[in-house]
Order: sequence, then structure tokens, then C-alpha cells
Amino acid sequence: MRIAVIGGGASGLCAAWLLDAAHEVTLYEREGVLGGHVRTLGGNVACPALPPGVRLDAGVIEFDRRNFPAFHAWLGALG
Repeated sequence: MRIAVIGGGASGLCAAWLLDAAHEVTLYEREGVLGGHVRTLGGNVACPALPPGVRLDAGVIEFDRRNFPAFHAWLGALG
């Protein structure tokens, strides 16, 4: 089955990843980077104030394990 996932935030990425094993999935994102509210300063978001090679994760704290078990399973599978 062909499936379109609209939005490359945490939920869209997780849904696309879970469905991809059994379906043909296309992910659509209007922004220039994936992640939605999940941001890594010095990674997917430029931050000239950080020293080279330093990354600061911001936003992931919103996804606690109890309320977002699939998201945490996905992160674990990705290593």
C-alpha cells in the first residue's frame, strides 16, 4: 500500500518508520529540516554561539517514556 505521511516531526517520523517495513511510505515536510519541535543546536539547527563540534539537544525532554513509548522504541532502534 502507498502511504503519505504529512509532517516530519517526531510523530510523522515515527509513523513513517513504523509503516515503512510493510508499505511504500512517502514523507512530506514543508520545512527545510526534519524534526518538528525536536531540535539539536549545532546539528539540525545552526548555532554559531556553540563551539565547533558541540551539539545541544533541545525539545526531546517533552517526550517522556510513559506517554510516548513508540517514540522511545524508535529512538532505541535507531541507536
